[in-house]
Amino acid sequence: MVEAQLKTRILEEFSGLERISDLLTAQEHKLVASTVEMKYEEMPYTPIAVVDGVLSADDCQRAREMLESYACVGFYWGKELLTKDGSNRGLMSLPRLDLEEGETHGETLWDPRLLNKKDMNYCGTMEDLSRNFPFERKYDPFKEIKKGIDASKLLTYQERVLIGSSSQNQLYLDNPHTPRGFLDGLLSIEECNELRKRMFFVDGLTAPGYFGKDGEGIVKLVQLDAKTGMTVCDPILLNKDELEDADSEFDYNNDFPYQREVA
Repeated sequence: MVEAQLKTRILEEFSGLERISDLLTAQEHKLVASTVEMKYEEMPYTPIAVVDGVLSADDCQRAREMLESYACVGFYWGKELLTKDGSNRGLMSLPRLDLEEGETHGETLWDPRLLNKKDMNYCGTMEDLSRNFPFERKYDPFKEIKKGIDASKLLTYQERVLIGSSSQNQLYLDNPHTPRGFLDGLLSIEECNELRKRMFFVDGLTAPGYFGKDGEGIVKLVQLDAKTGMTVCDPILLNKDELEDADSEFDYNNDFPYQREVA
């Protein structure tokens, strides 16, 4: 759908909303190089429309999901996104809102991420952020997970073995390519996929030799099959400095845990 048509549809569907930009928080406004009144900066993670009582947090979340992303200033993420016209514009994600009752109700659950325009996946890491990143908070990719669920639930048993963990749970052993949170019935495949995308990688690889490489490594969290919940391929080793694939092909050694058969 053309961007203008989408914005028109959102304004029509959510009565009382006058400007699409009111779906943004004060933090997000700064990331798109716009300014807001001081009262909104006192609640930097809550969308303008929610602060003003124009939309409930639930309705604002639905509208933000429709919008999906928003143009932003790329250098806040430490990325040079110079376009042909010389501008430094990128796209940022619109984080989910906290819909549970409590002090943070209506606030975004994490800081916005920079998106790759080609595939709309997250690019870079939160460690790349500019020192001027507005209202930066300690990045916690798991804050949005239901209470009582730790981050390790996003990992498959295969990935856990790569970072030196183990388990005697037969369910995990029988399904080494499926995240534990899904196997335990705590998270849907969609939730696991979304959270793994935000987490992007897991460090602490204790045996990089699995990939035929020396030194420390970082394991990329590959996406899950939408039907089965299994990872679409074996884990990928990332270059620790650039967070890019270390090699297009890996020399997996014979001890690589739960390696899939190569056709």
